[in-house]
Amino acid sequence: MGETILLVEDELETLESAKTMLEMLGYKVLTSSRPEEALKLVHKHKEDILLLITDIVMPKMNGWERAQKLRIIQPAMKNIFMSGYVSDTIEQQNILEENVMFLQKPFTIEKLAITIKETLG
Repeated sequence: MGETILLVEDELETLESAKTMLEMLGYKVLTSSRPEEALKLVHKHKEDILLLITDIVMPKMNGWERAQKLRIIQPAMKNIFMSGYVSDTIEQQNILEENVMFLQKPFTIEKLAITIKETLG
């Protein structure tokens, strides 16, 4: 392992918890609690970031919009969207498409590992 993951989450407790889990799984983790900060990180580390894990519902920019902007800088980056909202509610808002990986919060380290493995192939 050792791949780099960009984790974007505005709830600091969730951000720290998910970061700890990812590091326990052997990943290098870059974190951001704000969309503009995430953009700077992708510019700085674009060749290194393999995966974006982002909350869908955040102030200023939802996760889908964020992923689209970041994909312009790093087209090969894969995405996992996460939320504490019920997935049916998110799907009704047309935020997710088919074949997009979704992680329901709260999640276990096992569920996180499985979702990452499925996303990266």
